[in-house]
Amino acid sequence: MNVRACSALLKELGVPIEPRLLREELQTAYVAEEVRELLGLDVIGVYKRPPLFEQQNPARNGVFVSEWGIKYVQLRGPGSSSSLSSFPLKDAGLADIEEYPWPDPLSDARFQGLEEEATERRGSPYAVVGNLARTEIFGVAWYLRGFYTFTMDLVANKELAHVLLRRITDFQKKRFKALLDIVGSSINILLFAEDLAGQQGLLLSPEGRGFCSTVAER
Repeated sequence: MNVRACSALLKELGVPIEPRLLREELQTAYVAEEVRELLGLDVIGVYKRPPLFEQQNPARNGVFVSEWGIKYVQLRGPGSSSSLSSFPLKDAGLADIEEYPWPDPLSDARFQGLEEEATERRGSPYAVVGNLARTEIFGVAWYLRGFYTFTMDLVANKELAHVLLRRITDFQKKRFKALLDIVGSSINILLFAEDLAGQQGLLLSPEGRGFCSTVAER
């Protein structure tokens, strides 16, 4: 939940606390225990920590740069959602992808304190969800290349698309394995999220025939 929406919800529910930021690039907030109880929620998350790069480089003046080198800009001031404003591999070739400073999926900073947190929440009345955040493969690819550029790669630059997707897939697999090695015995659900559709339908044809009509018409 966006921190602004969370603040409004807390006020409406009469919970006198301030929302705590969960993800800086999306300005999302943790769900407070008081809210969980009042709304009758049945899950609780165990969230990865910000990677070291993002800890050392917090947002400034509404601009946030992720460990992938992707820049986000807040659209309407503090607490508002952010929009991608740059695609660091938009003009890249194969050599540029090989030389790109890829983030370390096994950085200790990502998992600091997760084992203790998961063990504690295992004894709660909630289903425990392991949430690494930014779990996309297709999504991260177009965040790096730009949506138009990467979807064209899938048609006209398949070697580059394959190399990029392979890099991202390997990164995600290593993160998920590390998370399961640490908290696998304490969680009930492992969250994987991917943007595969828009408001009007799928982005790509499930039969592998290219773009769906809802994308091609744009």
